[in-house]
Order: sequence, then structure tokens, then C-alpha cells
Amino acid sequence: MKGNRLAQGKRKIEILLVARDLFAKRGFDRTTMADIAEGVGVVESALYRHYASKQNLLFEAIRFSYEPIIEDVEEAARSIVDPLARVRYAIWRHLRAFAEEPELCRLVVLEARGLPDYLQSEIADLHRRYQAFLLQAVAEGVESGVFSPDVEPSLVRHLVYGTTEHVGWAVLLRSADLDVERLTDDLMAIIEPGLVRRGDVAHRLGSEVTRLANLVNEVARAVNDPAAAGQ
Repeated sequence: MKGNRLAQGKRKIEILLVARDLFAKRGFDRTTMADIAEGVGVVESALYRHYASKQNLLFEAIRFSYEPIIEDVEEAARSIVDPLARVRYAIWRHLRAFAEEPELCRLVVLEARGLPDYLQSEIADLHRRYQAFLLQAVAEGVESGVFSPDVEPSLVRHLVYGTTEHVGWAVLLRSADLDVERLTDDLMAIIEPGLVRRGDVAHRLGSEVTRLANLVNEVARAVNDPAAAGQ
């Protein structure tokens, strides 16, 4: 019995990996359960013993890859104390996901979000759980007096994840490389002056605006010019 359960567990993992890769490569609409069954080497009806529908299989494939990343973030919440270090980690971890897990990011950004019931789905719940780390970090930074009292956690969330996702499009659309450490440093240099209490850090607005403009231009080149993206 134990051996049978192990075999079933391995088969489910194989199904999830094949489904993830096919959904990422072909898209949700252009991938059939028959395609996935063929990739696994089973009959199509065998998939329905594990998954009620193609959408259910998509969500489970996303969960399989997303859960370890969320666990990383939740461990960081327990081990990182400094609010600024937490914000930096959130940026770094999100960029790293685009660099190392482009298939997962493609499924979340391009496939799952386009489904009609995405906002009520388990994937949206996972996304909220993932982003809670940054919201909590900013809220605690404000409460402790490290961050300015007028900093709004939800606005920081939009700024961090919106910007890093825009940068990540270069990976999803052009298979460009990301220098995760450098981009994290660049974004922190822009964001940090707006977070800390006024007077704690000198505000170099002109230079930071220039830095942001350069970063946006770099992303635009990466998206529009594959040759430049690899440089």
C-alpha cells in the first residue's frame, strides 16, 4: 500500500510538471487535457481521477510551484527584523521569481489572471498571502517609527510589485536576463527615501528621478530589443 501511494504521488507530481510546462509554453486555452495526458504517457481519463477540470489542473500546477516561494517569504518574515531589509527582500524575492521561475510567473500573470473567476480563486488567495509579507513589513515600519507616519502600506505594495512585474515582462516576453542584485539595489535607492522618516535620510530627488528614468528606459529596451536585453 505504501509503495502504491508513493507511485501515485510521483505520478501526480509528473502530471503537475508536464501541465505547468505546457500551459506556460502554449497557453491555457491552446493546451488540452489530451496534450497533457500524452506528455505524461497516460490516457486522458486518468487525469480526471486526480483533477476535476483543466482549470483545476492549472491552479494545482501553479500552487505546486508557488507554495515553496511563499514558504520562503514566510520564513523571511520570522527571521528578518529590520523593516527596510524586509522591503528589500520583497523586491529581491519577486525579481528572483521572474529570473528563476519564468514558467510560474507566466502562468500567474498571463494565464490565471485572465480567467473570469480569478479574484475568487485559490490562486488569488495565494497571491494575497504572498504579498502580506510586504504589507506587514511596511505597517510595522510605520508603527515602530522607522518609516514616515504618512506611508501607506498598500501604495508601497503597488509600487514594489507593479514595478518588479513590469521589469519581469522582459523575461516573460523576450527571455531576457535579469541582474537581480543590481535591480534590487536600484529600486531600493529609489524607494527608501520615500519610506524613512524625513530628516533620517537626505532626499536626493533629482538623482533618484534620473535613476528611475534610466531603469524604465532599460526595461523598455529589453522588451523592444532582444539583442539589447541580453547585454
